[in-house]
Amino acid sequence: MRAKIMSVFVFFVFLAGMVFAASNVSFDAPVKQVTVYSNNAAFVKRIGTVNLNEGEYYLKIVNFSSSAVFESIFARDAAGKIKSLNEFADYRKETKEVWALKSLSELLNESLNRNIVASITGGTGGTGIVGKLAWFDDARIGVATSKGLSVVNLKDILDLQLPVSSTDMKVNETTEVFERGLGILVSSTTASRRQVSVSYLVSGATWNENYKYYIVGDTARGSGELQGWASVHNGGGEDWGNTTLTIVNGYPHFVSIRIPSYYGYASKSYMAAAAPMAESVAGAVDSAASAAFSGTYWKYAFNEPVEIKQGETRNYALFSKNAEFKREIKWNTYWSQPRRIYKINNSVGESWNDGTMQVYLNGEFIGEDSISYTPAEKEAEAYVADVPEIVVKKETLNESAERKSRTQITTSKYKLTVENKWAEDVQLVINDQLPSYADEVKVINSSEKYEQKADRVLEWKQTIKKGKTLEIEYTVETKNLDYY
Repeated sequence: MRAKIMSVFVFFVFLAGMVFAASNVSFDAPVKQVTVYSNNAAFVKRIGTVNLNEGEYYLKIVNFSSSAVFESIFARDAAGKIKSLNEFADYRKETKEVWALKSLSELLNESLNRNIVASITGGTGGTGIVGKLAWFDDARIGVATSKGLSVVNLKDILDLQLPVSSTDMKVNETTEVFERGLGILVSSTTASRRQVSVSYLVSGATWNENYKYYIVGDTARGSGELQGWASVHNGGGEDWGNTTLTIVNGYPHFVSIRIPSYYGYASKSYMAAAAPMAESVAGAVDSAASAAFSGTYWKYAFNEPVEIKQGETRNYALFSKNAEFKREIKWNTYWSQPRRIYKINNSVGESWNDGTMQVYLNGEFIGEDSISYTPAEKEAEAYVADVPEIVVKKETLNESAERKSRTQITTSKYKLTVENKWAEDVQLVINDQLPSYADEVKVINSSEKYEQKADRVLEWKQTIKKGKTLEIEYTVETKNLDYY
């Protein structure tokens, strides 16, 4: 074997009962590329360069992410062959020389049988003693003077002059070192400087989209400026520095990775670009990424490298585009009050990810809602506020039941009352859920025109003048068959 020794010791790798001697090389391969998906997972790529001769080498990447799925790790040596991968944990003690201050005992020991000068308490300005240091212990020193031996308590000394050349010295310091990471056994086929890359899946890294929608008129229809922002969380167990980042609006299927339902890391939030102040129109934003459809998912490739430390979250501006809306005042009869809802049409091109939509009217925040994944040309609904000025009530006027041929037939008459105390006319959408438990259900009559939707939902669309009251009475018949 002609392997060049690249460290002070040889590491032995055991595989299938055989022993291979391999030069141990610490290898720096920083995170260079990260692709983050919508379901708490990311694909990470580390890249580094190293000089190797022919032979076998054991490359060690320290501080490798503990969140990496081991079965997903793939390594590539541009001028060699990968023989094995393993996760390692090394404990060792390291001893090194350091400079340390000498103790008083060490300074006194160097001064034995040599002249010293001690100033002690007593009298104005203290009393000086000059002589040879004869002995010392933890509390006293003995000084031989022309008058005899003087014993002085250390606590009484104000100043002590000793004939030493230095006050510090070299000592051996031993520390315990723990390293964990990824080991790569490489069979190098040629002597060269080559690129070695490692890619893998990690859990805990995720992103979500948040939206700001600015409108300037409280009208039934209109348009506004929609800003899309990406909140990217690095929970992957390692820092991303000078890293190419791509976020994917999609949910790939995993079998080798557990997708956590929570973050196990402390999160510190940073704004990568200043969020706009709420004004009559939205402030300008500089898009951090470019969108493209990959055939399966929408992807945002960031225009510049990012730096996100482990546990941090950063918010990046993705786009700012015009989008049309429809305002709807809606009452589902199980709600205590009608709701103000904005339906925003996704005509901006790319799909919208799950996220939070904040709506601003004439510079004022009026509410926010969670929106679900919205493909192009579909509508996202944002419920922003209740409308207490529209007073609503549902009541049962009467109900009767009879049995016919092992069938329970129930006839119920209901009344819906809507009082418009708002300062304008209202176009109100009313939804009422017919009984889902019944084998059969039908509407016998209604005082106002309605439309029956899917899932046994009745819908009325009514215009109610301000200060007026609307009453709707309708009768429903349900049938439940006796199967026993």
